[in-house]
Amino acid sequence: MGIRVRDRNMLENRTRTILWIVGAMIVLMLSRLWYLQVIKGRYYMERAEQNRLAKVYLTAPRGEILDRNGAVLATNRTAYSISVVPKDVKDKEAVLSLLAKLTGIKREDLAAKYAEHTKGRFSQPYRPLKLVADADPKILAAIAERRYELEGVTIDEEPYRTYPLGSVAGNLMGYMGQVNADELRQLGSQGYRASSQIGKAGIERGMESYLHGTDGVNRIEVDSSASPVSMLAAIDPVPGNSVVLTIDAGLQKEAEKLLKDGIAAVRQAGKYAKVKSGSLVAMDPRNGEVLAMASYPGYDPSIFIPSITEKDWNKLNSSPSSIFNRAISGAYPPGSTFKAIVTAAALEAGVVNPNEKILCSPSVADKYYGMRCMSWASGTSHGYVDLYTAIATSCNIYFYEMGKRLTVDKLAEMSRAFGLGSKTGFELAAVENAGKVQSSADRKFMPGEKLSYTIGQMVTVTPLQMARVYSAIATRGVLSEPTLLREVVGPDGRRIGTVAKPEPERVELSASTWDVITKGMRMTVTKGTAARAFAGFPIPTSGKTGTAQAPPNDSHAWFACWAPSDDPEIVVVVMLENGGGGGGSSAPIARDLLEYYFKVGDYAVPEVLPEEMPEGL
Repeated sequence: MGIRVRDRNMLENRTRTILWIVGAMIVLMLSRLWYLQVIKGRYYMERAEQNRLAKVYLTAPRGEILDRNGAVLATNRTAYSISVVPKDVKDKEAVLSLLAKLTGIKREDLAAKYAEHTKGRFSQPYRPLKLVADADPKILAAIAERRYELEGVTIDEEPYRTYPLGSVAGNLMGYMGQVNADELRQLGSQGYRASSQIGKAGIERGMESYLHGTDGVNRIEVDSSASPVSMLAAIDPVPGNSVVLTIDAGLQKEAEKLLKDGIAAVRQAGKYAKVKSGSLVAMDPRNGEVLAMASYPGYDPSIFIPSITEKDWNKLNSSPSSIFNRAISGAYPPGSTFKAIVTAAALEAGVVNPNEKILCSPSVADKYYGMRCMSWASGTSHGYVDLYTAIATSCNIYFYEMGKRLTVDKLAEMSRAFGLGSKTGFELAAVENAGKVQSSADRKFMPGEKLSYTIGQMVTVTPLQMARVYSAIATRGVLSEPTLLREVVGPDGRRIGTVAKPEPERVELSASTWDVITKGMRMTVTKGTAARAFAGFPIPTSGKTGTAQAPPNDSHAWFACWAPSDDPEIVVVVMLENGGGGGGSSAPIARDLLEYYFKVGDYAVPEVLPEEMPEGL
C-alpha cells in the first residue's frame, strides 16, 4: 500500500514539473510573439516593405561654374554608358563573351562584376550594372549593331562633368571622383550613394554643397525573385545650383600663359635653370574679389572624367606637382616684400625717422654679424640712404638696423595685424596654408635670426596672403577677406542667398606711416628695383620686389604691386619658386598682366575711326 502511494506521488510530481515546463514554454512563446508583433512590429513591417519595394536612382546634373561675366568654366555633357540588367539576360555566357569582344574588357573582369551584382543576399538583378562609363562612340555603334544578340544590355544617358576651357583655371576648378567610405559616412544622410561623384579638390570640393544636385528615384514593386512588377512612384532629379565666381576667364587665361612663358624665359636665360613652378594672384583690393589665380604647372580637370588612370595620376603628382595649388597651399619666405610690414612696425614704434640716413657699405658688415646687402655682390653699395630709398632699392642694411631697434614681438605683432600667420577666410580653406609667424613665445631668436626677420626670412606666407597684405597697403588699411564666390544661382535661374562676408578688418596705422610706405613703393617702380621692368608703363604703379633665400636651391622671386597707385583697381602678386631676383624674373610677368588688364602696350585696342559718311545722307 505504501509503495502505491509513493508511486502516485512521484507521478504527480513529474506531471506538475512537465506542466510547469510546458507552461513556461508557452509563456516564452507568447512573450516572443508579443515582442515581434508589438515591440518590433513596425521594424519588420518596414523590412518586408523594403523587400517588396526597390529603388532605381537617377543621377542629378551638377550645377555649372561660371566666371564673373558668364563664361562657362565647368558644365555637364550627355555621356553614354553601357549597362546590363541581369534579370533580362537569358544567355549570360553568350552575352558576356560578346560584350568582352566589343568593349575590349577582359571576359573574366566582366564576369566578376556580374557575379558580384547578382549573387548573395544583397543581389540586385533588377538594377542596371554599369560596365562601361562614358563609352567611346565606336563601342556604342558596335553595341547598337549587335543589340539583337545582347538581351538585357542597355545604352544609358547620364550627365558627365566637362570643362570647356580645358586647363584654364584647372587647378582652381579642382576635380571630381567617386565618393569614398569616409565621405559616404558623413554625407550618406544627404543623399549621397556609393556610386555618387563628389568634388575632391578646388572649387568642385569647396563649393560641393551648392553644386551637388538631388538624385531622382523610381520606386518599383518586385516579386520574390526580384523581378519588377510595377512602377509605384517616380521622383525626378533636381539639378545642383550654379556658382558665379569673381574670376575673369580672360584674365585667368592670360595670367596662366604669362606665368608659363615667364618661367620658361627665366629658365632659358640660364642663370636660374632650375625654376619650374610658380604662382600668380590678381585681386581687387577694394572688395577682396580674386580676379585670377594661377598655379604652374597645372592640369585639365577633364583627365579625371570618368576616372583617371594610375599613369596619369602619377604624372600629375610628379615633381613639381600639378595638383598642388601654390597660390594658397604653398608657404614660402616672402623676402623683401615683407619690408613693408617692417617699415610699418618701425614707424609706429617710433624707432626711425623716414629721413634718417644709414650707411650701406661692406665696411659696416661686422656691425650686423657679417650679414650683407645683396647689392654688394655686384661690387656696389647703396651708400647713405633714407627709408624711402631703402624701400625702393631694397637695401638690406637699412632693415638690419631696424631689426636691431625692434623686438621680434613687435615684428610678429605687425605681421599678424596684416593677417599673416592665419588663414585668410578664403572659400578653399580646406587646403589653404596659414603660413607661420613666430614670436619670442614660440622660440628664442639668435641675434642674426632677428635681423633675418626684417628681410622676410623668418616667416612663411602664401601668395594669396601677400595679395591681401598689398591690398591693405593699396587701400591704406582695408584688410578684405579674399573671395571667389560672387553669387549662387538656382536651377530656375533665381539668385540664392549666400553666406555673408564679414566687414573687412582694418590695419590701423598713422597717415604718415601709410605715406612713407606708399611713397617708397612708388619709387620702387619708378627708380628702384622694378624700374627696368616697368620702364614706359603708362599706368602709375606701386610695388615691391623680393628675393627670398631658399638654400641649398636658388632664391624664390617675388613681386607684389597695385595699380593705379592713387586709385587702386588691381593687386598682382607673382612668385617663382627658385626663380632668382624678383625684379628680373617676376616683375615683368606682373607688368604684362597689367598691360592686359588696362589694355595698354601690346594689348592696346587699336582706335577705329568712323567710316566717311556717304554723300547725300
